[in-house]
Formats: sequence, C-alpha cells, structure tokens
Amino acid sequence: MIGCRGTFSIEAAANEFVKIKWSFTGLYAKPTGQDFSAASFSQVIPPRFTGASFAIDSYNAAVANLKTGINNTIAKRTDASHAIGVREYIITNRNVTGDIDIEAAEIATKDFYAMWEGNNRVLLNATVGQTAGNKCVISAPAVIISDIKYGDREGILTKQVSLVFTPDTGNDEIKFSFQ
Repeated sequence: MIGCRGTFSIEAAANEFVKIKWSFTGLYAKPTGQDFSAASFSQVIPPRFTGASFAIDSYNAAVANLKTGINNTIAKRTDASHAIGVREYIITNRNVTGDIDIEAAEIATKDFYAMWEGNNRVLLNATVGQTAGNKCVISAPAVIISDIKYGDREGILTKQVSLVFTPDTGNDEIKFSFQ
C-alpha cells in the first residue's frame, strides 16, 4: 500500500507485554518480489507492564490495565480522474479515549466521582518499561472521566474508569516519550 493513514491503540495489562494494535488504510500497490534472507531484526524485547508508574490527578493508583485508543477517522478522497478512482486517504478527525482498571480507593483518599461530576481535566502519567532505551512515558495533560463502573478483581473492589483525552494546548491530548 502507498499513502497509508492509520490509527492505533495500546493495551497494557499487569505482568503482560504491552501491545500496540495498528490499523492502516492505503492505496493499492502491486506487490514486488523481495529477498528477506539477509534481513536483520531488532533484538529489543518489548517491556512488560510491571514496575510501571501510574498517576492520575497526582494520585498513584494501583492499576491493573491501561488502554488508550487514538481513534483516527480515515476518509477516502474519491476522484474519477485517478486510475483506481481514489486520490488518497486522509485523517479527518481523532477522538483519543482510554480506560483504566484501578483498585477502588476510599472517597476521602481520592474522589473520582467529584472529578467526573465536575468534568475536571486532570493530568495522567504512566511509565512503561524500566530499561533505558526501552522505556515509554505516556502523558496526557487534560484527561476527563467519562464513566466509572465498579468491578471485582479476585475479591478486590475496583473501578473501571473510562477516559476522554482532551487537548490542553494545540494537539497535545496524549504524548509518548521514548527514553
């Protein structure tokens, strides 16, 4: 494919490898033969979601799962003057969302319901990986809680919190820094 546009989501579950799921759309390009016998591949092992740091609104929550989705909207620009009837694919919108699965805290410790009711925009930070060169810091300056549900993890009360990532300035809904 050529002229690809896409979107992705990240799924991190405690003690599992962090996964990135990609979805791309592009224009058809005829395949060509390639000799991959001399290909070299990275020896970097993906980080597990262990030893991670996680905070939402400066509260260090005990998190079991963290999911984010960029949710780009991909639009096809049709054009009869092009050989395949499509000029290109473009990104017309995005809606960054996420979910966290955290242990429930006493309301006096952290009142997620007040954050939800007030539509408060809060900072979210997570660090995945511990080894230099294989570490990713995820930061979002203005996260809003869109839903809170109770859950159960092996008899421990949890909160499944749905998030909407909003920009603080420009297009900074979420930032990935690799270190």
